[in-house]
Amino acid sequence: MKNINESTIFSRRSIRSFIKEKKVEQEKIDILLRAAWYPQDLSASIQNILLQAAELGLGSVWIGTYPDEKRIQGLKKHFNMPENITPFAVIAIGYSKDKHKFIDRFDSSKIHYNKY
Repeated sequence: MKNINESTIFSRRSIRSFIKEKKVEQEKIDILLRAAWYPQDLSASIQNILLQAAELGLGSVWIGTYPDEKRIQGLKKHFNMPENITPFAVIAIGYSKDKHKFIDRFDSSKIHYNKY
């Protein structure tokens, strides 16, 4: 079993600074898309992509779009999308400029059982 510090779910971080010269390989993009299960649930699909990206050594960040109409219309215009398509989110993926490590943010004082 992996040490908690090495576990993908605990070590994944939102990465906003990527190495521009290092492109993500098509094989990794295909793996990420397979991890999505798009028809089932978009939010769960995005989380799966983020976790799989971390497992592949890639950095990522989920940029929420839906239900913000201004963001939706901006993406539709930017990507020249048809009117019947509604973008849900943008996921930026690449090779992180920085190395990130596990940060334990768990606070047991915030846990309540059957009462607040």
